[in-house]
Amino acid sequence: MGGSYMFDDNLVEKLVKAIKISKGDKVLLQLWGEDDYKELLHKFSTAVKNNGAIPIEYQHSRIHYKNLFAEAEEKEINKESFQCFKEVDVVVDLCACAPVRPHDEFPKEKLDLYRSYMKRLFEVLATKEKFVQLRIPTSENALESALNEEEYKVRMVKAYDIDYDKLYIKAKSLVGDLEKNTATTIITGDNEKLSLSLKDRAWYIDAGDGDLPCGEVYIAPVENSAEGSILIDQVFLDDVKIEGLRLEFKEGKIVNSNSDIFNEFLETLPPSSDILCEFGIGLNENVTEIIGYTPLDEKASGTYHIAIGANSMFGGKNNCNFHMDFVFYGKVEFE
Repeated sequence: MGGSYMFDDNLVEKLVKAIKISKGDKVLLQLWGEDDYKELLHKFSTAVKNNGAIPIEYQHSRIHYKNLFAEAEEKEINKESFQCFKEVDVVVDLCACAPVRPHDEFPKEKLDLYRSYMKRLFEVLATKEKFVQLRIPTSENALESALNEEEYKVRMVKAYDIDYDKLYIKAKSLVGDLEKNTATTIITGDNEKLSLSLKDRAWYIDAGDGDLPCGEVYIAPVENSAEGSILIDQVFLDDVKIEGLRLEFKEGKIVNSNSDIFNEFLETLPPSSDILCEFGIGLNENVTEIIGYTPLDEKASGTYHIAIGANSMFGGKNNCNFHMDFVFYGKVEFE
């Protein structure tokens, strides 16, 4: 049964409608996981068909790739393998595990060949207008959070089981108000203030047709505009919890923090990773607290978040291979 028992037919139908698939769309449903989750893949396929679209099922199995590449030579991995996906309109990733990450016993001498294979896949899929990723609440995905497996599954399913029409209307109305502003000041802790310019930048709505679970509006502030400081109650770096992290920004970049651990972490990052790249507002009413798991925390109703790193995918100009969110409660003033 895999994770399908947690997604009944009604919830799957609700999720597919939230993705806003149009009649006649060719929808590539990619299962990143083993055969345990094929039943769930078939459920999504049925829901896509019920919405008048054309489902195309594809499975990325770590076990299969391990065995396939163990015997494969470079000339046997066809460069045209994914050309059949060129006609696809919508891509939906059903992630029972982290996409692309190979099996623990994957032959090391074939890793470069595997990476090349996956690169070709994403080069084809990156051209699609709609690309949705949905995390299946599995035991492996639970390991990314600070939660036990059962609590993780309950919280994730609750975050999925929302009124998506209501969320979209709320987000659309909020963006209508926010887009009139050109700047914001974030106030946290004992009057820590961080100012950002939003001039000529667009707000984006995440209400089901992007990352799932969903529920936020977000924007890429002007990259050199962040000035001041902000207090983040808790930040997790792998298994290390940093409490009361104070970040200082100047001309858009982090210039200091009150944590030696975080400062050392910053030094390990690729160029341009220290630039404030995002400001967002959580709107999912079924996510009610910050728990230390970003995919849920940043969607929590009543929270805000900033991020450092890449933002070129949502209207910004900072293109790098890193993105990290910081979720917090506070007060925000717009002008």
